[in-house]
Amino acid sequence: MKHLIAILIGILMMPLASRAQYAIAVDGYVVDKINGEPIAGARVVCVTRGNETFTNRYGYYSLNVPAGVVELMVQYQGYTTQTIQLTDVDGNQSKLVSMIKSIPDWTLSDFEQQARDESLLIDPISSKIDVSVGTMKQIPYLFSENDVVKGLQMFPGVDFGVEGTSDLLVRGGNMGQNLMTIDGIPIYSQGHFLGYISNFNTGIVNNIQLYKGAFPARYGGRVSSVVDITSTSGSKNDVHGTLAVSPILANLQLGLPLDQKGNSMSINWRRSYIDVLLPGLVDQIKFGDFHSKMDLKLSDRDRLQLMYYSLNDGIGASFDSDDSTLNTSYELSLSEKNQTAIARWNHTYNNRLFSSVSAGYTGFVHSESLIEKNPTPQPGNPHRIETSVAFKMRDYILNADFDYNRNEKHLIRFGAQNTLHNFLPGQLEESRYDSIHRLLSSEIAGSSSFQSTVESALYVEDEYNYGQNLRINAGLRAAVYAGGDLFGIYPEPRFSARYRIDSISSFKFGFTRMNQFLHLYNNGGSTADIIVWIPADKVLKPENSNQFSLGYVRNVKNNWQFQADAYYKTLGNQLLFYSIQYFDDPNYERNALVGKGDGYGIETMMRYSDKALTAQFSYNYAIANRTFDQLNRGEKFAYDFDRRHVLKANMISSFDQWVFSVNVVAASGNPYTLPNAKYRDLEGRVVLSYDEINNYRAKTYFRVDTKLQYFWGGYSDFNQCVELTIYNISGNENTSSIYTELDREQPGEKYIAQRESMFLFMPSISYKLTI
Repeated sequence: MKHLIAILIGILMMPLASRAQYAIAVDGYVVDKINGEPIAGARVVCVTRGNETFTNRYGYYSLNVPAGVVELMVQYQGYTTQTIQLTDVDGNQSKLVSMIKSIPDWTLSDFEQQARDESLLIDPISSKIDVSVGTMKQIPYLFSENDVVKGLQMFPGVDFGVEGTSDLLVRGGNMGQNLMTIDGIPIYSQGHFLGYISNFNTGIVNNIQLYKGAFPARYGGRVSSVVDITSTSGSKNDVHGTLAVSPILANLQLGLPLDQKGNSMSINWRRSYIDVLLPGLVDQIKFGDFHSKMDLKLSDRDRLQLMYYSLNDGIGASFDSDDSTLNTSYELSLSEKNQTAIARWNHTYNNRLFSSVSAGYTGFVHSESLIEKNPTPQPGNPHRIETSVAFKMRDYILNADFDYNRNEKHLIRFGAQNTLHNFLPGQLEESRYDSIHRLLSSEIAGSSSFQSTVESALYVEDEYNYGQNLRINAGLRAAVYAGGDLFGIYPEPRFSARYRIDSISSFKFGFTRMNQFLHLYNNGGSTADIIVWIPADKVLKPENSNQFSLGYVRNVKNNWQFQADAYYKTLGNQLLFYSIQYFDDPNYERNALVGKGDGYGIETMMRYSDKALTAQFSYNYAIANRTFDQLNRGEKFAYDFDRRHVLKANMISSFDQWVFSVNVVAASGNPYTLPNAKYRDLEGRVVLSYDEINNYRAKTYFRVDTKLQYFWGGYSDFNQCVELTIYNISGNENTSSIYTELDREQPGEKYIAQRESMFLFMPSISYKLTI
């Protein structure tokens, strides 16, 4: 830790020590010309010298250039390449680059061409994907609702869990091992509507970067993946708005310029209306989210960003007892909320040094309540029983991040990140009342107060260019964790390198170590189950992972690009909570098995793009295992969502004012545990025997989804679109669950396995109006 602090102090002094030797640099922002939104990950090249860099998540770049006349080239997928000539460059010059989308005439709005990505050859980070948001908007989704996580599921190495849900399973990890952030702040809720719709629709997203391995040192806290989402900040030029209606949700998006100085604001709101259309289905079922962001230009080198996001879901139902002899009624309600807010100050000290200081908050609540009413209770029994369960989590975040362009060989990033976690892992309260609502008794089980932990980190990473062929990103992250009876310093080395073989192909290599200081208590492993976050301690130690990856990228002729990745990953301190319900044993430490995991695989992907067609084909072979001393005789067994073979294809085609898209997914069945024997106990009852974990695989998974869109209108007037989506048009009965139950025709003698399938053929239609 002392050495890392010394390195950070040395970096802070570098601007003064090196100003004379490396005095000439150009900095600025790359933005969308129409709405002024920053473009993260754009490639900025000094044509005169041949060196290059990429914009950060705020669209900022700093590039070393020679004195005099300089020619810059800026590239980003979906945009027309810009070439800019600067004259009289003296080392104190900033340049704002406005890029134009390469939008075909027929789209009128959203679709971006997935151009062959030259930056993929240059970027040293292995197993990283810059996701085209425009393309993600065009692919088919369940309920015709654009979904960020389901869009990510179409990439190799990103698996799906339960059919139709927005589960995110990356390279053999579970869904609690993914760091999903919006503007740098983590989101803990796992999705709307029991996980069938993700937290974010694509309308609030400006940029998405997915890291499956070789994570840069600036990211930490999870062991499987990072999904870095930058949200929209509105339109700096004209008012833009979109109204969209899908079968279950209404979406409203507005982009507003606040003045002529480049200040802007975005407002994004969506809400379900199932409770309005089907009031008799349940008493209440509604879910929705709200997002707003302001981008304020304080000066030429200072910007202030304010962002707020909230998720609010609720389900309520009333029913009577199945026993006709009882006069008992019940009221059930489920609620889930996530609130996130951040204030960020971005400042450029000079043409080489950029800083981002942010303070943020995120809070997550999952609660359930059950009210039992008996109008005619027996003497001594309560008239009303109220049972409530609550799981809560709150984070207070303070970060400072710096980008320093030392010279054309070194781009150095460093900073400090601090989070105070407050947990209420689970509180159950039962209150009993008499007929006039007087409290008879009250009991509380589980946690009665918040638990606090602190997670801090110092990091430094150096992106080093050794000539034109070799580029390295090497870094070190030192994480410090203090919680309960556990305190530790956890060094996390990171290394990724790209070697450019020739002008059209590159090799990549990466190694990373990650630690995770909170655990997801989720027995079913899916977003459809209860979500509870608990802190690491001396018994349930922090999870960790080590991952090696090797990649190859090649730009093939005729607009094709090929990408392949091989990886090997180990997982330590993996938890398995074996109680079906959390409050069967609220002592979660006693209710957990601790083991380990490993996984390896090969991922391949081909992309094609021209003016009327984009296509993506991927295949991955992967193995994911878990090992627990207490299970399966201590031998390895396949992870619950281990799918050995996965084939995915996506195509988007345009003709006149029509857009047609199709998804195809074929995969090996994931494993389930079924009994392999039965016997009678001493009382003559049949008992099922389970010899091995995940000893049975479901049948092959296959699904085809289609979407047909029709656009009309013009750029100067209303633009409209109607789309027809059919999810699982082939009608395949894909397995969503397998369980064993007693055969009712032979009670007490025979058990049979049952398989459930969902969403066999789901058509839906939606409408979108853009101004």
